Amino acid sequence: MEGKLHLERGEFEESTTLLSKSLDLCERTGWQANNAVFLGDLALGLAGLGRLDEALATIGRALVRAENSGERWYDAELFRIKGEMLLQKGSDEAAAAAEDCFGWAGEVAREQGALFWELQVALSLARSRVTQDRHDEARHILTPVYNWFTEGFGTPNLRAAKALLDSLPSSRMRGRS
Repeated sequence: MEGKLHLERGEFEESTTLLSKSLDLCERTGWQANNAVFLGDLALGLAGLGRLDEALATIGRALVRAENSGERWYDAELFRIKGEMLLQKGSDEAAAAAEDCFGWAGEVAREQGALFWELQVALSLARSRVTQDRHDEARHILTPVYNWFTEGFGTPNLRAAKALLDSLPSSRMRGRS
C-alpha cells in the first residue's frame, strides 16, 4: 500500500521499487490476491518513469493474472491503463490500439455495472478526443456518464470530469468564431 501511496504522489521511483519488492515476495510465497491491481500500479509507475515498453509488458501480465485467477473485477481499469500507455507511444497504430482498449474497458465496466470504471474510461476517451480537437465528441462521451452520478461530486474523478466538460467550447461558440 505504501507503493500505491508513492504512486499517487507521483514518486515513481519509490513506488516501482516498493511494488516490485512486494510482488516478488508474493510470487515467492504464492500470494495471488489483488496481484493484478498491484501489477497495474507497477505499470503506472514504470510509465511515469518513461519505461513504456516495460509498463505495457507489466499491464499485459496483470491482464493475464486477472484472467487466470478469476479476479476480473479490475479488468476495466487495466484495459483503460493500457489504453493510456498506448496513447503515450504517440503512433497512429498505438492510438488505434488505445481506442480498442478503451472500448473493451467500457464494455467490461458496463457489463459489471461499474459506474466508477465507466467514468474513468469516459474521462480517458474524452481527453483523447480533446487532444485530437474533437471537442463535441469529448462532450458526447463524457456528459452522459457524468450525469448518471447523483453524489460524490467532490471526488477527484468527478471534479476532473466537470473541469473537462467546463473547459470544452460549446458548438455555438465555435460556429461564431
